Amino acid sequence: GYVGVLTLGIKNETEHEFILEKNSRIAQIVFSKVYGKADNYSGKYQGGRIR
Repeated sequence: GYVGVLTLGIKNETEHEFILEKNSRIAQIVFSKVYGKADNYSGKYQGGRIR
């Protein structure tokens, strides 16, 4: 699986200003159990750094 810091970007695509206050809850992540065999993650973001 993935190991490292998870970094997400956010962009306001509207014409209206939006103030994002400290500690605002703006995202949700869902983890699901994988049954059976799965390949190891080998993407360029492994470890939180781009290879």
